[in-house]
Amino acid sequence: METHNLLKNLIGVTLDTIERDKLSIQRLLEASQASLKDAQVMELSNEGRFDLAYKSITQSSSAAMQAHGYRVLTSKPGHHQTIIQSLVHTIGIDSSTLITLDQLRKHRNVIDYSGDIVSDTMLSEAIKQAMALLMECSYLYRSIFNAEPCIDPDDAPEIAAADLRRGIWSVNGKIVSEAEGRAAFSKKLKELGYSKNDS
Repeated sequence: METHNLLKNLIGVTLDTIERDKLSIQRLLEASQASLKDAQVMELSNEGRFDLAYKSITQSSSAAMQAHGYRVLTSKPGHHQTIIQSLVHTIGIDSSTLITLDQLRKHRNVIDYSGDIVSDTMLSEAIKQAMALLMECSYLYRSIFNAEPCIDPDDAPEIAAADLRRGIWSVNGKIVSEAEGRAAFSKKLKELGYSKNDS
């Protein structure tokens, strides 16, 4: 109820109400997974892969917003910022994750308008955040519509070994070892209801 009221205050300012549509949300999540998978193509530049990972983030975020009956007004300035910030209300991300996602948004703007380069660490972080967000938003979809997973965990993109070596693992804002990071990620997937037996 609180989420609905907070988002309702933005109607006409940055948001519009829509009829919640299962198929549209499913398509957005499938598109998010496709973008994330393309972000794994090592032959692409870091900048291209980063852009695809960021696209996955916005697609998942849009799916979460539509699952609550809203869509962002793309004609209004700052619509990407609105999509990211809405995640606090739509799936309950913590402030640390919000800050990280907003930093990725700002970096994407810098890339678009100044031609800045994307570091290996920044790319790994974008991919990691996109993957976690896709799983969270897919869980929201499943819980609202009591539906089977619309994304295939076995087809989910994998972070390459090179990405893992370049990246930094963190849990609840604390930097941890790769082993600890992998264990925490596996635990989260199980909490979200994913297993090798999921269809």
